[in-house]
Amino acid sequence: MENSKRSLTSSDHDGDENAITQKRVRWNNGSDASRAASVEASSSDSGVGLKVFAAVTGCNGRVGGIYFNPENATLYLMEDTTDGSHFDLMRMFLEQTRVDICLVSSRADEHLIVFCQEFMELSGGQCQVRPHKEFVPHKGRAKLQQLSLLARLPGAEPDHPDDVLASGARHNVNDFLDSRRNVENDPNAQRLYAAIRLLNFGADEAPLCLSSAAALLEQLLRVHATEELDETQNHLGALHISNIEILSLNQVMQINADALSSLQIFDNENHASVHSDKTKEGHSLFQLLNHTSTHLGRSLLRRWCLRPSLSISTITARHAAIECLALAENTNTASDVRTHLGGLCQVPRAIELLKTGKKNGLSEWRSIAKFAYHVNLLKDTVRELRNREDIGAIDQFLTALDEVNTEDTGVLVNMVIDWEESQNNQRICVNPGIDEVLDEKKRIYNGLDDLLIRVARQVSQNMPEGYTSELNVLYFPQLGYLIRIPTPSGWITKKDLEQIPEWNFQLILFNDREIEIMEETLNRVLKHDNAITAVCEAAAEVDCLLSLSFASWLHGWVKPEMTEENVLEIRGGIHPLQSLLVPTFVPNDAHIVGGRGIGVENDADDAKSVMVCTGANACGKSVYLKQNALIPFMAQIGCFVPAQSARLGIVDKKTFPVFTRLQTKEGISKLQSAFMIDLAQVSLALRNCTSRSLVILDEFGKGSLSTDGAGLFAGVVNQLLKRGSNCPKLFASTHFHELFTRGLIPPELPISYAYMKVLLNSNVVQEEQRQAEITYLYKVTPGLCLDSYATQCARMYGINKSIVERARFVSAILSRNEIGVLLDEDMPQEQTEELEVRAAICQRFISWKMSVGDDMGVKDRLREVLGK
Repeated sequence: MENSKRSLTSSDHDGDENAITQKRVRWNNGSDASRAASVEASSSDSGVGLKVFAAVTGCNGRVGGIYFNPENATLYLMEDTTDGSHFDLMRMFLEQTRVDICLVSSRADEHLIVFCQEFMELSGGQCQVRPHKEFVPHKGRAKLQQLSLLARLPGAEPDHPDDVLASGARHNVNDFLDSRRNVENDPNAQRLYAAIRLLNFGADEAPLCLSSAAALLEQLLRVHATEELDETQNHLGALHISNIEILSLNQVMQINADALSSLQIFDNENHASVHSDKTKEGHSLFQLLNHTSTHLGRSLLRRWCLRPSLSISTITARHAAIECLALAENTNTASDVRTHLGGLCQVPRAIELLKTGKKNGLSEWRSIAKFAYHVNLLKDTVRELRNREDIGAIDQFLTALDEVNTEDTGVLVNMVIDWEESQNNQRICVNPGIDEVLDEKKRIYNGLDDLLIRVARQVSQNMPEGYTSELNVLYFPQLGYLIRIPTPSGWITKKDLEQIPEWNFQLILFNDREIEIMEETLNRVLKHDNAITAVCEAAAEVDCLLSLSFASWLHGWVKPEMTEENVLEIRGGIHPLQSLLVPTFVPNDAHIVGGRGIGVENDADDAKSVMVCTGANACGKSVYLKQNALIPFMAQIGCFVPAQSARLGIVDKKTFPVFTRLQTKEGISKLQSAFMIDLAQVSLALRNCTSRSLVILDEFGKGSLSTDGAGLFAGVVNQLLKRGSNCPKLFASTHFHELFTRGLIPPELPISYAYMKVLLNSNVVQEEQRQAEITYLYKVTPGLCLDSYATQCARMYGINKSIVERARFVSAILSRNEIGVLLDEDMPQEQTEELEVRAAICQRFISWKMSVGDDMGVKDRLREVLGK
């Protein structure tokens, strides 16, 4: 019977490939598929629901911080950086990291503490002021060095026990589980390697960042302690932190929360179900781009949208990958890749749950087997892509796929686990033939029913009458035999019961053996943990590129030309969201160049740094401004753009490139007026923008008096133009026509003017056709328009004719500065007579002297007063 026991080496898998294939997971069949889908969905949801923790501190104008992203188990360090009194950098850090709980040192700058408290209150998070003793640099350094990520010795593997699968001896399962936890390494060597690795992050030069790390790791350990029942796991080395990265804010586009909302890059809305308090993505750019197949891919795409790249090499590499994936000959292959990617990225969480012992369920092992299955398919499918040469993301993905040993992952798991038996028993069951000892115990257990029935009959015939009152035996087909016997009062544990001669709990015995086998299987899988993680990370990037490629193909977007020049040149641009809501969308051009303010000579072209757009109400100015901001944004996340062509320059790495004053988000939770919010947004732009920034001002100043608003608008434009070669790219729209009629913006300033065309029908006679007297063409045309056509818009939307006519008359008088005409204007005869009648009524009412003895009733007297 030498062949009755299978070995878990790869050499034995070649003989019976069909048998192994039949034992693979049935994730496409019946209830198993739905169960797996529900498990994956719940895992995904749980990842979304994890809180994001951050810790920050600052003093003497410098700030530092750190935050933990639970979705990819990564610590992000923000090195010590100089920040202004308005804490613009700290605001950007909190906005882009979407922090749920922010820890601040009690000895941090008082203004920083107040700022963090107000910001977290408005964003719906929590700000906790922690004792300064938690924010100590040397404690942060020591805690970081204790992380298993840094302390792990190079090439060190836990000293696994002898091959349990090949051993027939019985083992203590508790000792076996402890063998993995108590791996002994040289502590001095661990500290040395951890200190060397920590130097890669420049920690010695960032005391504020290290202080924040001490507080954050202490908080994570507190949270971990509340979830971990095993006290031996309540230490920093047990925290699951897979990576540490430097958060380089100067290498990504720093776009604030107001811009993200105004441009509709993200839009959370309440769930349609009244029984759910969750939110979902509404009509937004992210929702338009998100066709990812994995949770990790979706998370990475969100980070790309929050922090678009400033590296032209990174951007062009993504464009090249999208161009390759969007080829017609790659359509079917790309679709297959997207399908297989869905089976990869659940495995890191499954391995972590198995490794920590929080779960040991069928769904986690199914994820591992499913991972290996799709890895084998992807190795061949990805290589079928045409023109994939020199596409870095795809080459990296293939390299990661080739490094995964599927023999020690999927094939091993499929061979060990009996999926049907596990599904029926709702626990992990090992296949027959894996272990002789286990097979023998199962054979004994499975034969107990027939054996015990015969024994019960024999015993019942020979049982003395004195024992019948103390011995109870019941048999249930679903459970087996239930036996009740008297035991000594001190016997209360399983160990005591084992003292009974020839008393063996067969179910417990082979369950323990199965746990040992699965632990050994997990140890074999964990040897490839790093390779599996690398595959999932590379798969997430490919998933994002496939998503952007599909969106670009679906909507007919084009590849932009990226250049080092400070230019924004768009031909036939459209708004990616608005174009989906209307039957026809009119494309428009845009061309501005940064750094061409006052005193700077232009090149051969006539492009300016500032464009002011005017025109009628509701003519499409805001949509035009937004699309000019969205197109470069989309290009810098690596996506194609909605235009006929686009030539775009990379923004400067040291600036805050995109600012908007597009719309004011008001609410009772904001203790500011709309005008104050406008000023705060523009102030942020003026403090931080440079020649490579893009500033969007949509009707700035409309929240105040027209004279004050026009003056502020003119002041902002003039101030930006006076920066000369540091003038940013500016798109602005306004209805303040006095800016041009009264010379607040002189015509000699280097400004491009444009307006949105409308068509007026002056031959309309019938009242029911009056609403059609203005037609919007939505076409941008060079020049100025000094008429807002507000009265035509009012009639179009149902305002009474008499009100509109009066408004036209007053507007005409004011435009000629003839306000005295309104003062000298006589009222019509009809209105004069009505006024005289009302005056007489008032006079009679005032002269009415009431008395108690008045014989005439009150109602009769009122009728007399009213003249009735």
